[in-house]
Amino acid sequence: MGMFRRGGLPPEVYTSLGPLIGGKPNVLAWASTGIGYAVALDDRLVWTSPGDWDQVAWHEIQHGGWNPDDNELHWTKLDGTEQRLHLTDAGSLPGVFRERVEATILFRRALQPAGATRQVTITARRTLGAETTITWGWSVASGGRLTPTALEEVERELIRLATEYDV
Repeated sequence: MGMFRRGGLPPEVYTSLGPLIGGKPNVLAWASTGIGYAVALDDRLVWTSPGDWDQVAWHEIQHGGWNPDDNELHWTKLDGTEQRLHLTDAGSLPGVFRERVEATILFRRALQPAGATRQVTITARRTLGAETTITWGWSVASGGRLTPTALEEVERELIRLATEYDV
């Protein structure tokens, strides 16, 4: 089978991924969603939506996980949008999901800015796949908001850390 694996995914589903990713997919894990498939690839998660594929790169996922009680894989993207996928047969997909998202995190530091009611997390994330890029960013716990003063503090610390770690 070589480097690119189908991982037991039905051949027609595997073949339909080629045009989406611009090459041969390397399937790490997959699951049925009841209306299609969710597939973990090296650099992204893809899933069938009516008539097409939808996708999210691993480094774009701020946090998420698996809820076995309702068989849902869920995540929040860095831009705050949320997504849920019902999996009828999860298999190893939840574990691969967690591993891939964690693999994008090079650095993480919690910060409590002066006057802020919520903690801020500063991260350095890397893309997974052929070409790696590093992106620094921050997020506020539980959708909190920052005052202009707290925002300035977070931005200064982000710049300081990015310079100090030079990644």
